Parts: sequence; structure tokens; C-alpha cells
Amino acid sequence: MAQQFKFTSLIDINSNKVNYVHKYPYAIYGHGFLCDEPMFTGVYYDVMPDHKKMVYSFPVSHDLVISDLPI
Repeated sequence: MAQQFKFTSLIDINSNKVNYVHKYPYAIYGHGFLCDEPMFTGVYYDVMPDHKKMVYSFPVSHDLVISDLPI
């Protein structure tokens, strides 16, 4: 179930704690399609210049997804 998996990890290097955020978008992966193949679930990403948002690209969609980074 791709839409239950959190693919972004935020690591606090001071405390060594890891927080997992951002699930696969339901609009892309939530319609019963077989997306368990790594070729379809690879996430490509970059950080916005302000370091407050991430831009994600998924191989099964031509759209970009922009998400806030919890600070």
C-alpha cells in the first residue's frame, strides 16, 4: 500500500531522532493501481530555496507536488 508509506525522513542531528512525513499522494496512488514496483514508487525531490518546502516528482505522474517541511 504505497499511500500508507511515509517517504520523507527528517533527522534531528542533535538528538538523533527521526520523524517520517509525507505519504504518497492519494490522487496519484490511491485508486487501486498496482504501484508496488520500485520503478513506479521512486520519489525524486528537491528543496525550495527558502528551505521550507520540498518539491516532489513521481514517475507515474507529470505533475509536481509541493509540500511544506515541518520545522
